[in-house]
Amino acid sequence: MGVLLLAFVVGIGLYVFYVSTGSGPVAVEEKDDTSGPRRGGKDVAAILQQSRSLREVSSYESALRVVDEALTANPTSPELRIEKAEILFEQERFVESEDIVYAVLRSHPDYGPAYQNLGVLQYRQGKVDEAIANQKRCLELDPEPEYACYAHGNLAQIYAEQYFSNKRKFAARSNEAEMEARGALSTAPRKSLEVSPRLVLAGLFIDRQQYALAREQLEKLMQDNAIKTDRERGMVYAQLAVVAFFEKKYAEAVEAVERATQLDPQNKEYQKLARTLRQYRR
Repeated sequence: MGVLLLAFVVGIGLYVFYVSTGSGPVAVEEKDDTSGPRRGGKDVAAILQQSRSLREVSSYESALRVVDEALTANPTSPELRIEKAEILFEQERFVESEDIVYAVLRSHPDYGPAYQNLGVLQYRQGKVDEAIANQKRCLELDPEPEYACYAHGNLAQIYAEQYFSNKRKFAARSNEAEMEARGALSTAPRKSLEVSPRLVLAGLFIDRQQYALAREQLEKLMQDNAIKTDRERGMVYAQLAVVAFFEKKYAEAVEAVERATQLDPQNKEYQKLARTLRQYRR
């Protein structure tokens, strides 16, 4: 039972890797790009703030319209193009997203966020070594906190996956994953970007049987109001259910997983976990 629950925890950590690219309001440093006029008096930072706010509530089509309008006036902006690539990724339009990322790298070879995005795309394709190298390249280029947080967080999740997939071969990855997750937390410009690294930390602490530390990470997400979507909230409740089970708090475990199922009713893993944990309720 413990092995099955640990596998479930790992699955949550990897799942969040693919859904945590969205972001919210942030002040973005504008690069020197005077290739086109500014639409309606709005600069690139204001457009990015508007788009990221829409993405954070999953309004991807609206975000795409905002960015496309801005790109008509400023078509070579690397910030706007990478923002569009991220929206397309979130819509699972991976080929289009990748085309934009490579185009930005050709025109702006030292633009860190492009390497971060490329790393995410490569990880999805199973190119793990390349993904790691490009996340590190992003960090070498000293990007804004938004992308430093993303890069550290993605490295944390890659290392955690490697560790859980083969603990003997990747024994060192547990500590490396923790270090990168803490790096993501230290650079996160707002609480909503703490969801992924804290879920990774919680999974690592569960594996080490440090349940109080795992619970601390999950409860902090709740207390800080860091969670912006029902899907993310469901992930947190699901991990809380696992923690409560290992703490032999079976009633709390069932209550937490049922809450996760309500928040994400299409998630079959939550339904399976709920059926399993109900057997242990006292």
